[in-house]
Formats: sequence, C-alpha cells, structure tokens
Amino acid sequence: MKRALILLLALILVLMCGCSKSPEVVETLPQTEPTTIPTEPPTEAPTEATKPEKVYYNPLTGEKIKKLTKNRAYCVVFNNSTAAMPQHGVSQADILYEMLIEGETRNMGVFYNLKSATEPFGSIRSARRDFIRLAMAYDAIYVHNGQSPRQGTQYDAYSAEVYFEQTGWDHIDGNKGYANPYFYRTRRENYALEHTMFINPKKVIQCAEDMGLTLTRKKSLDVGLQFDEEAFFVGESAQKVVVWFNQVASFDRTWNKSTTMNYNAETGLYEGYQHGQDYIDGNTGEVLSFRNVLILRTPTQRLGNSTGWMKIEVVGEGTGYFACNGQIIPIKWSRPTEDDPYTYTLENGDPITLGVGKSYIAIIPEQGLVEYQ
Repeated sequence: MKRALILLLALILVLMCGCSKSPEVVETLPQTEPTTIPTEPPTEAPTEATKPEKVYYNPLTGEKIKKLTKNRAYCVVFNNSTAAMPQHGVSQADILYEMLIEGETRNMGVFYNLKSATEPFGSIRSARRDFIRLAMAYDAIYVHNGQSPRQGTQYDAYSAEVYFEQTGWDHIDGNKGYANPYFYRTRRENYALEHTMFINPKKVIQCAEDMGLTLTRKKSLDVGLQFDEEAFFVGESAQKVVVWFNQVASFDRTWNKSTTMNYNAETGLYEGYQHGQDYIDGNTGEVLSFRNVLILRTPTQRLGNSTGWMKIEVVGEGTGYFACNGQIIPIKWSRPTEDDPYTYTLENGDPITLGVGKSYIAIIPEQGLVEYQ
C-alpha cells in the first residue's frame, strides 16, 4: 500500500514537469501612423522654386515679354520720301502703317514700350488727320514734326491742326518751341531740311512727362488681335506681295508708289523692298522684316484744296488681304469708331489668327492694286 502511494506521487511529479514551459518571446513591431492620401493641396505658401513662372505677351505682336506695362503706347511719324532714305528706328515698331499723303506715302510706327527702343528715330515728319485717327485705336501719344495747317477754307476740318484742337489728342510736335530740348537736326550736309529732324526715343518719354501728358493708359491695350506661332492657313501662294498706292480716280498726276514684301522661307518673314532698293533701317543696316502683312482697301479721296490733302476712311469697314507664311487670303476689316481697334475676319466672318511677330499694314484706295505670286 505504501509502495503504491509512492508511485502515485512520483507520477504526479512527472506530469507536472512535462506541462511546465519557458516564457514565450513575442516580437513587437514599431508603431506607425496610418498612411493617408491628402485630398487638398498643402496650405503652406509655395517657395520661389515652386512658384509657377508668369508669362506675359506683347498685345501688338504676341511675343513673350518680361512684364506688362501700363504706360501708353506711342505712334511716331516717319518720313518715307525717296530723298529721305534710310529711315532710322522704324524696324523697332510693333506695327508699321503705310498710307497715302499728298504726292507720296508716309509711315507711322506703333510702339508698345518705347522705353526698350534704341536711338535714334528719324527722320520725323508732319502730322495728317487720318494718321491721328489711327493712333486713337491704341490710346497712343502721337509724335510728329509739324502738321497740315488750317487754310481758312472749307477743307480746314481735314487739317491736323484743326483736328488736334477739336479732339485735344495728346501729341508731341518737334516743330514747337517746347520740343527744342528734345528733338535735334542731323545729316544736314546731305539732306534737305525737312528730312533732318530726329529724336532719341527716351527723350520722347521725357518730353511727354515734362509737358504734363498722361503717361499711363486709360484702357487696356488688348486690341483684340489673336496670335499663334504656327498661324497656319491654306490660301494662295504669296512668295512676293506688291502693294500699289497710286490708283486713285481723283489723282491727276503720274505717280507710282509701291511696296514689295518678299517671303523668306528660312526665317518665315516678309522682307521689305521700296524705292528701288531693300527697305533698310539706317540704325542697323538690316532689311525690315514682318511676320504679318495686312492690306486694307478703303474709300480714298484727294481733296480739292491747293495742297491736295487726302481724305482716307480709316473708320468703317472694307475688304483686304492677309499674308503670312508664304500664303495669302482675302479678308474683311471693320472699325466702328475712332476709339475702336481694327477687327480682321475671313470672308465668312471667322476671326483671323496672326503669326507671332511684327505686322506691316498698308492702307490703300479701293482701286489700289495688289499683286502676289
């Protein structure tokens, strides 16, 4: 009995030892926050490195510029007589107009930012009423040397002198005493006096400021032009465009003036030719070149006064041509009032898109010839 009790106790001890285990080692992982996807951009202000670069465009050319300016544009009258060549500074104009005056044509350059222009500008010539009316589309300060004067006749309303008085339009006249510190005459030994007036473009700005003219724009200079680097359209071939200004029914003189634009396929630009030679800027010695060539036909009349002033309808509507990239198409133009810019459309009314770059605009009589090939 005693022996059995001892064996029972021994068995219990064995079972107890078999059920005993070492403490279990449990691996613990580092605690992390749950991953979330942000649904809103961070509220922190972007650094200089992350700020998107602002891109600005010249509203007259579509070209990229460093910044926009609230300064007014300037319209400068350039002498275009054969005897006055070459012009100086004219290639810097964003838009260059050519239009009839009595017995010849004259140019007006439109400059979006005159501060970036280099000197000199010249030769500067006198104002005509319808050029002033063109400048109004850009709210531009008009720069000239002299003006068509009143004559005490029924045609005085078409003189620049009377028109300035009627409108009060801001202008700088190199023929006035206040302009003496700013304008100057040069190349006198080789040119007649009327072809010798010049000015430094920065002096133009200083003169305007000293005169107390308003230097900032009253309205946006977005004149409604559309630009595209490609500016592709299908028209007729226009490797050479010749614009004639002389076909006016009331002209009783044998006079011919044409401007030719030759397309350079390598640059994609039209290069000017007039007066029997390349159209050169005397400042650079380089040929004037334009991305866009616009030709606008409009009613044109030679007045019956002794000077033969022109009456040119630069307000209204009409037809014309647009050449770009070696192609040309017929267009329509409209300008309801003097304060409005020109609007250009296809014949079906769709707006046209200009190529990025400078434009040459010829305003010719309705009977004016346009040749292209």
